[in-house]
Amino acid sequence: MYEVGIIGGGAAGLAAALELSRRRISSAVIDSGRHIGGLSRDLCCKANPVCQRCDACSPVDIRREVRKSPFVTLLSDSEVINVRGIPGSYVLSVQSSSGLSEIEVKAVIIAIGSPTFDAAIDARYRYSDCADVLTSRDLETMMISNDIHMPSTGKAPSSLAVIQCVGSRDAKHGAPYCSKVCCKYSLKLVKRIRKELPGIEVTFFYRDWRPSDRGYDKLAEYGREDGVHVVRSRPAEVIADSRPLVRYATVEDEVREDPFDIVVLAVGLQPPPNSQKFAASLGLQCNQYGFFIKKGEGAYAAGCCTGPKDIRESVEEGIAAAGKAAAFLEGLH
Repeated sequence: MYEVGIIGGGAAGLAAALELSRRRISSAVIDSGRHIGGLSRDLCCKANPVCQRCDACSPVDIRREVRKSPFVTLLSDSEVINVRGIPGSYVLSVQSSSGLSEIEVKAVIIAIGSPTFDAAIDARYRYSDCADVLTSRDLETMMISNDIHMPSTGKAPSSLAVIQCVGSRDAKHGAPYCSKVCCKYSLKLVKRIRKELPGIEVTFFYRDWRPSDRGYDKLAEYGREDGVHVVRSRPAEVIADSRPLVRYATVEDEVREDPFDIVVLAVGLQPPPNSQKFAASLGLQCNQYGFFIKKGEGAYAAGCCTGPKDIRESVEEGIAAAGKAAAFLEGLH
């Protein structure tokens, strides 16, 4: 038996495991991915070359420490398919390549993260039809491999557009809330790109600027730099052409179509698809969107599954959930 079962091995789950290990409390981290790390594993460093405090390195450091701990067992490529029991005595049914097994724990921390919006759902932006329309995650993948190029030609781009709030603040596609992290994330991503490709022209299309770090003036300041353009408009659509065309209305209500080598869709964060199932099993609640509410006794939620947030906040929530679990276990003795 482990004292705590942690469902999800991303930034929050690993931070919880590390905090518990420091208290000499055993835990099992169960993650469905092939490798422990979650979404944060696919994020590149945004230094340009000065650190931008993107926190992409933080989960790497935490993961390294967790692997050294004798109090933590890491189970990758494993999925929790059922939870039963009561606070103080839970049984997790875990499906892995080796079969079905059961893990007994006294407390549970659920940190299953938050998937990004599927850009193909919003047909206006031609994500499925135009090779040079990418999501922010697609661009991350290119940057990790140090190969920023137009998929249609393989050449380096000379112009790039970023469309904010794709799958965020959009009631039509089931996401009326703000995803909170996209603003500052996109800005740091573009700064890194312009370090790699100094001559590239960048245009930001944004509706409102709501960075979670309260850097409300940072986009306007960046827009004063040569080669950076800031347009307050939510584009109506992307037109697939020899180069993708962004159709939008200016503040003067003039309709324009501007071509770009690459169009990047800054996709928002979605509630986990299985949140209601876990909530029912663990005695937790979800809000109107499907994110967990951070209240429980013996079971605690942390990270992006409680709502969109950046890596730093996810780590902090994981540590806080570990503290609550530790207090609960102490009360059992």
